[in-house]
Amino acid sequence: MYGNSNLSLREKKGVLTASLAWSVFIVLSSPLSALIDDEPYKNAITIENQEVFDPKSVLLDGDQARFVDQDLAIKGVKELIGEELGLGSRFEFDDATIQQVGDKLNWVAPLKHQGLIKWWNNKTTPGYAYISVNDYDSSDLILNESVEINYGHSGFFFSKDVRRHVYTNGYSREILSGKPRFEITNDGTGYWVFTSYEKGSFLSINQPNGVVTVDAKTGHIEKYGLYDAPKWIDTIYTDVVTENLISYTFGYVKGAINAWFVGEDVITASKGTYMVYTKSGEAKWYTGMQSSGAQEGTMGFVLSDTRTGVATLYRKAGITEMVAKDVAEGLVQDLGYSSSAPIPHNVNGINTFVSILKDASGNKQGVALVRYTNRNVAGWGKSLQEAERRYMTAMAQQQDASSDVVGGDELYTITADVFRVTHLDDTSYIMLSNLAYSDNMFSVAHAKDMKVIMTKPGDKVTIKVVNLDVSVVPVVGFNNDSIESRTSQVPSNYSSDYSTPH
Repeated sequence: MYGNSNLSLREKKGVLTASLAWSVFIVLSSPLSALIDDEPYKNAITIENQEVFDPKSVLLDGDQARFVDQDLAIKGVKELIGEELGLGSRFEFDDATIQQVGDKLNWVAPLKHQGLIKWWNNKTTPGYAYISVNDYDSSDLILNESVEINYGHSGFFFSKDVRRHVYTNGYSREILSGKPRFEITNDGTGYWVFTSYEKGSFLSINQPNGVVTVDAKTGHIEKYGLYDAPKWIDTIYTDVVTENLISYTFGYVKGAINAWFVGEDVITASKGTYMVYTKSGEAKWYTGMQSSGAQEGTMGFVLSDTRTGVATLYRKAGITEMVAKDVAEGLVQDLGYSSSAPIPHNVNGINTFVSILKDASGNKQGVALVRYTNRNVAGWGKSLQEAERRYMTAMAQQQDASSDVVGGDELYTITADVFRVTHLDDTSYIMLSNLAYSDNMFSVAHAKDMKVIMTKPGDKVTIKVVNLDVSVVPVVGFNNDSIESRTSQVPSNYSSDYSTPH
């Protein structure tokens, strides 16, 4: 009567049961499972609160900034391989990863085969390349028998595919990261590093619990726990895992119902998670934190250890990385340069986003500096020194002299006689008679105080500066005490020779 296309009652029940089972699986294997049990999400990562942030003691100095990003690194190593006769026709480079080798930060990129036929003919690749994150010209190809690569992630096949190699040698039941990272030891030996994860129930979050390493030449496999992994391994918690865990911890602080449907006091990670290295040489993931719905501002940021996952929240309002990128590109809008991802560094005691400015061909053309707490304080230049001078001048012009510019310390206040002074364009440059400052020249923007234009040798001045670690020191506060003194000595009954016409 109904035709063969209609399902029987039993078939309908079967379809309904299967659909329900699939829906339950989807819920239990995704963040929706927090609606059933949100405790694993609230405690996804250990957060340490820190109210005071001193850039000088935490972040690397600006002169150690990342002036070579990943795109420039790949460009550089391609040039290297092109210089070696016959090498470029057989091999190419896999992704470059940033890592600390000894006390140097480098991009490291392993060679891979250009497809199945090239792999079949060559079997191994002769090594890897590195390029300094600070200096594009500091690079080299490491090609010798001791570092040849027999096992790889991309461009290697069958038993030499490093992931297949791990799975067929006793680790098929391990939960491992999808893509391994190529890291080298301090003596230059190459390894593939997989992050391993705890086996949890559907209601738990897969947490990193260690690493599995594979010697890129011999294929030897070792498994390490989270706290006994070799020191040369920079990354166990990846950027994606870290960002997710941080978002869970802050997003579900008032429970899953609030996170999904109410949205009160929900804090999320801003777009972009970047690796930074601290003053002590530790690798950290930098993640800006913002209230849900906020687009341009952050309520603070998190530095999360790339090996242990332990995170520190610094409650310091500022701009997002994307805003800093827009500001940097706005500085050179007429030149058409683009900005790399801004990375926070310490510049003269100030938490500052540092980025590379590149032309349409991807070549580095300059450096941009943008202050974390004030988008109006920014500067760029062909060199870091030029960008820094403009940056500090912008700070002086903005009269941005709040105490946080030196991590909570007071500004330096100096009172001394003027030895020499030169007025150029909208800035005056002053040398002081005090021998303690003989190595410094102080720049004062005329917008700061017009009396600086009338300043002459012998005048006593009081200036405020951020620090004295640079030769040309931008002044954030200025007063000519001699002019003030002369003005105060004018008799009260003094009248001008010229009278105002009636």
